[in-house]
Amino acid sequence: MGTKKSLFKLFSVLTMFFLISSAFKIFNNIEIAYLPYVNPVCDNATYYMGIRIDTLSMTTYYPKKGESFKNVLLKNGVSNTLYEKVRKAAILIVNLNYSIAGLETTLIKNNSGELKYAILKKNYREFVVLDLDRENPNANIQEKEVVTEDREVAGIIKGDLYSTFKEMDIPKSVIYQMDKIYKYTFNLYKLREGDTIRIKYEEQTLDGVAVRANRIQACVLSNGGKRHYAIFHKIDESDKGSYYDNEGNSLERGFLEKPLKYGRISSKYNKNRFHPILKTNKAHLGTDFAAPQGTPILATADGVVIAATFTKFNGNFVKIKHDNVYTTQYLHMSRFAKGIKNGTRVKQGQVIGYVGSTGLATGPHVCYRFWKNGVQVNPFNENLRFARALKGIEKSDYLSQFSIINQELTTLHPINNYSHSDRLFAKAN
Repeated sequence: MGTKKSLFKLFSVLTMFFLISSAFKIFNNIEIAYLPYVNPVCDNATYYMGIRIDTLSMTTYYPKKGESFKNVLLKNGVSNTLYEKVRKAAILIVNLNYSIAGLETTLIKNNSGELKYAILKKNYREFVVLDLDRENPNANIQEKEVVTEDREVAGIIKGDLYSTFKEMDIPKSVIYQMDKIYKYTFNLYKLREGDTIRIKYEEQTLDGVAVRANRIQACVLSNGGKRHYAIFHKIDESDKGSYYDNEGNSLERGFLEKPLKYGRISSKYNKNRFHPILKTNKAHLGTDFAAPQGTPILATADGVVIAATFTKFNGNFVKIKHDNVYTTQYLHMSRFAKGIKNGTRVKQGQVIGYVGSTGLATGPHVCYRFWKNGVQVNPFNENLRFARALKGIEKSDYLSQFSIINQELTTLHPINNYSHSDRLFAKAN
């Protein structure tokens, strides 16, 4: 009996030894089992909006009028049950029931044609990504990285400004900026064949493609040999910045030409006018602008309200002190704009009241009065275009900046080269 137990133990030990030896032999021969597993597809995996799409297919769809995300999902096989789960998961990001007509939508399906993801392009940068997982659907916003860089470009006008900008690959929005910047100093439509433009502006790119043009930093137009500059400059960090010419004069008007967007002059400044109500000659030291009752009246420049009240002859009026030199007054208002009272600081173009006929008036109009050094004058005889100009150290700092920028612009070579005009520009500089 003892002999049998001894033989059994020996047999068990030998069997165990054989199995262990065999195991070591197997693993020694298959060395790859010790290396980390690498999926060869992952090495070259393709991702879009954080989604791996190697084995998926993508199609782009533009929803038609009245179509919503819901319509698109249901039309592509999503069940009502799953849709409800998706809608609740996305409720804080997007309302799937709203129309998304015309917005680029990307549909991502598997090899079986099952819709796995839907992506809505909100704008050039933001995308709504819906994960249509049957058990745990979710939604998130993905943002592409936008790079902002300065672009400097020069060109010669060929045809009109729009076609020239198209040739130079400059967005039309830059023209709209220029039109606003040069509003009071130069008419862009005066540019002719052979004139030149040199410009520096902020450009945003996405995936290496320009998607947006931001603020113009500097621009110089050469029209018939005369240069028109617009250089963006901030006096200090608190300054919002403005555009100046080569002498430090602001391109913005110190004062608007009139206190209404729309309205005609019904009575000019006249020191010997026959008064229609008093029936006698009486100096009219203001300019009347006729307009319909309730037309908004605008502050013609930045300043502080020093009067917002009513008198027998002036009716409801607002008086604004702009600086130590200029003051303006707006008479016969039907009412004041909200918040307009003594001490209110106003901006150029801000609505301060509404056209009426209060006081001594025959009909709805605003009488615009203008003081210079305490004396009422005719604003149309004043040179107010460059009422805002840099002075002293501010001007010196600006001119130093201008010199550097002008040199940069001057050395730019027109990308749509036109030898004759190029020589004209070089001569003008």
